[in-house]
Amino acid sequence: SHFLDDENWMTDKKIRIWDTRIHSRRPNQYSWTTKLVLGNIAMFLLQSAKPQVTNWGVKISEKILRGEDLYRLLSPVFLHGNIVHLFSNMYSLNNVGPMTEQVFGSGRFLATFLVSGAAGNLLSAIQSPNQALGASGAVFGIMASLYVFLNRNGWLLGAQGEAYSSAITQTLLINLVFGAVSPMVDNWGHLGGAIGGAAMAYYFGPRLFIAEMPEGAGRVIVDKPIYRLPVSIESI
Repeated sequence: SHFLDDENWMTDKKIRIWDTRIHSRRPNQYSWTTKLVLGNIAMFLLQSAKPQVTNWGVKISEKILRGEDLYRLLSPVFLHGNIVHLFSNMYSLNNVGPMTEQVFGSGRFLATFLVSGAAGNLLSAIQSPNQALGASGAVFGIMASLYVFLNRNGWLLGAQGEAYSSAITQTLLINLVFGAVSPMVDNWGHLGGAIGGAAMAYYFGPRLFIAEMPEGAGRVIVDKPIYRLPVSIESI
């Protein structure tokens, strides 16, 4: 049922009224999607000025698997091989990021991006000895998390949600097929990122219900995820 069968839902700390307005953002404050795009551009400029930055942060499988330099699970997410690589990833992030950030909230969006990137680099380290870098695993995670959200809450989103879900499915499949036939693409990173993003959305992402307000004050949409991330993360 899409109705929350709990008269005392307002006292449950895991349940919150779902509000997609980013009302807490101050005027002229950038979204996390924009911050991530700008951060990646800044890191690319730094790479261009100091090539040793790339060597410092690239994914090196044997070190990760030995438990060394574990920062390399995340650092490759902010490094790119060339301007085309950077542009394609940031274009994709800017396409899917704003909607995901709006429906997840900034904190859950950022956590999903980072966990997806780390998951992609971990699976890539396990499956491939090749060095790798780029935000594509994290971007795949954001796409997969939005896919889970749209399908889980399709009862509320209707035909528009189905259309978005279909578009994301096509994009994920096309990119995975392209990666499978291109030796230069780290498909394990893409797949690991998608798994990480889907898992974050399933366990921590919005799970929407209709709830009755006290004293017949009407109905609201509430968010009751399987698990809540700490307030310190969700309130970012």
